[in-house]
Amino acid sequence: MIACIFGLLLMIMCEQASTKVDYNCKAYSSAYTYQCCLRQYSQYIHISNCAVCHSRNIEPESFHGLKSLENLVLRNNFLVSLDSAVFSQLSKLYRLDLSFNQLASISPSLFSELCNLDSLRLAHNNLVELTSSSFAMGIFDGLDSLNILTICKIPTKGFQLLPKLARLEMNTCKMASVMPRFIQYLNNLDCVILHTNILTHIPDYAFTTPSHLTTIDLRCNKIAMVKGLAFFGLTTLREIYLEDNQLHSIDSLNISGPVLWKLDLHNNQVCFPLVLCFIY
Repeated sequence: MIACIFGLLLMIMCEQASTKVDYNCKAYSSAYTYQCCLRQYSQYIHISNCAVCHSRNIEPESFHGLKSLENLVLRNNFLVSLDSAVFSQLSKLYRLDLSFNQLASISPSLFSELCNLDSLRLAHNNLVELTSSSFAMGIFDGLDSLNILTICKIPTKGFQLLPKLARLEMNTCKMASVMPRFIQYLNNLDCVILHTNILTHIPDYAFTTPSHLTTIDLRCNKIAMVKGLAFFGLTTLREIYLEDNQLHSIDSLNISGPVLWKLDLHNNQVCFPLVLCFIY
């Protein structure tokens, strides 16, 4: 039944624990594709670490009829493309994980029916097209409820289409730099995670504008300098993680407000005393 699929993990949580769920995973020797046929009451599907022969795609109708599905995990399946209609009937989907695949592009209508999506994970793919023009094509149109986004590329204006986004994760992306105010449209943002990249410095006003930001994680980069106004204007900022970098010096940091309670600098070479300037 799973002749061409290795390491298949399928977990299904149903509305009733005693409900029997039948599934059928097929690897077609001719087209090298697979299809997951599951009953319409499935709420949780986890398929990861599957070598899907040579096709590396999913049949468009694979998830049709799964109107109760809320959580779909398709990590690390060597997927290179997704049909624009593959998620079209998943109106109740709350979390979607497509990370650690080989996706190179995304159809503008791929997520158009996912009006309840809260978490979208796209990191560790080959999505070189996630630029401002790509966002303008409507990739994230309709995702008004999106709360968590994991990606590898930074669009300059596309974030303005995600007004409710609270958590932005761009870790392990080989990111070399950030521009000032790169998250300026994310007014509801609470947490930014940029750890394990190759950032070398943090410019003035890098994180300026979000009015609810509490946590910035910059661990495990190659940061040698943080400019004094990098965190300027963040009146709700509570935690800054800068450990495991290459910091030798930090400009007098301007922290706008009294709520910062953690600034982690261990495993650096910062010259003390460190000057923090709190602006009330």
